[in-house]
Parts: sequence; structure tokens; C-alpha cells
Amino acid sequence: MLTKEILNKYPDISGVGISTAGAVDYHNGIIVAAPEAIPVFQDFNFKKLFKENFNLDCFVDNDVNSF
Repeated sequence: MLTKEILNKYPDISGVGISTAGAVDYHNGIIVAAPEAIPVFQDFNFKKLFKENFNLDCFVDNDVNSF
């Protein structure tokens, strides 16, 4: 998996930031209303995914707030 390869190459990475379209519950890291372009991410919990699989903190926010 690419994420594990990156973590092996850069072991000091401590977190991931995700900027996305749609409504985001940034406290819990969930896309609560995904647009038509990315419907598969509706109610997807990125924070949980990265913590459970890679032991990384993850911050998710709407793309407009990420500049």
C-alpha cells in the first residue's frame, strides 16, 4: 500500500491533512455531505481510518477553509 511505503520512507510523519469539497464534520473527520464528484466518501470517517490503520492523526476540513 502506498501509504505504508511513504511512512517507511518518511518515519517522522505524524499526521495527515485532507481538504475536500462537501460538508465536513471536522471534529470527527467525516464528510457528511459529499458532492456528486465523490459520492463514495459520503459519511466516510478519514480520522478513524488513518488512526486505526497507520496510527496517524488526521484533520479533515472543507476545501474553502483550507487556504
